[in-house]
Amino acid sequence: MSNKIIVLWGFIIVFLVCAVYFIGLKYEGEIKYINLKKEIKESVKEYIDDKDITLPFSITSETLESEGYIGALELDEKICAADISVSKKFLFYSYDIKFTCINPEV
Repeated sequence: MSNKIIVLWGFIIVFLVCAVYFIGLKYEGEIKYINLKKEIKESVKEYIDDKDITLPFSITSETLESEGYIGALELDEKICAADISVSKKFLFYSYDIKFTCINPEV
């Protein structure tokens, strides 16, 4: 193989590795919350079905917790709360979940 082809493939590999690294850095904070988001989405779906709510609407995790739809939200020894906005676009539900986590006083 020619040196130009080897150099080209080298640049392509380096570019792909860097792209994956920067994507990982960008979404590092979101990865922590994946399980909490799944738990909240399921609880909100159940809440919507039980209460027969029209969309769009907003709710907090404290409301879901007080009504027994969800347990306490904890992540890495932090206590979390979430503000959830639900809307419907065509056939799909859109969930906007914003977390606030604090360290409990020891």
